[in-house]
Amino acid sequence: FQAFEELTQTKAFKAIPANSFIYAPQLYKENSEISTMFGQVFDWSDYFYHKSGKKIYAPRLFSDSIQKNTDKISNYYYLNYGHNRKTVDRFFALARIDSMPDYTVESSVYADSVQVFYYSTYKSFSVLLHTKEVPSDSSIVVNGRRYAMKNNNIELYINYNNKNDLFKPIKIQASGIDVKNIAVFHNSNSQGVRIELE
Repeated sequence: FQAFEELTQTKAFKAIPANSFIYAPQLYKENSEISTMFGQVFDWSDYFYHKSGKKIYAPRLFSDSIQKNTDKISNYYYLNYGHNRKTVDRFFALARIDSMPDYTVESSVYADSVQVFYYSTYKSFSVLLHTKEVPSDSSIVVNGRRYAMKNNNIELYINYNNKNDLFKPIKIQASGIDVKNIAVFHNSNSQGVRIELE
């Protein structure tokens, strides 16, 4: 749970305006990667309000509170939460999206900008992502630096030079990033795009 405490202290989370909606289906899975209790009965809207002091909607279902508050919601976000299956390390991918995703459709969720956080003592790891199509400029921007993108699947091999920071943001920009299917894993033999971060 400490990873969530860290997430709520980031600039990215603090920048979410009041009356925003966060779509985070992984937080409510019956086999939640957090625990059965959190997956079934925990109210993440209350948790985010407690941590931010702002009304942020993160309900289990669309009908829980959104329908009656649709006129109040001004921004939509997608939160991808997962973990490295070989370790207990957690990751988040947070992105602002254009509109409310369809709860009834298992489809991709796209954004042109996403911030990835990896709560881990490992400072070298891979971020796997793909885009809706190859960006028109054939490039991807990571923490302000531009890298070539030959197709719409890309592995970013991240290496932190700062070994003391457990939760440094990885800011990724490209057209049509599939936020829902971003994954983080360890791959010491990675042939991906090498990215050195301070």
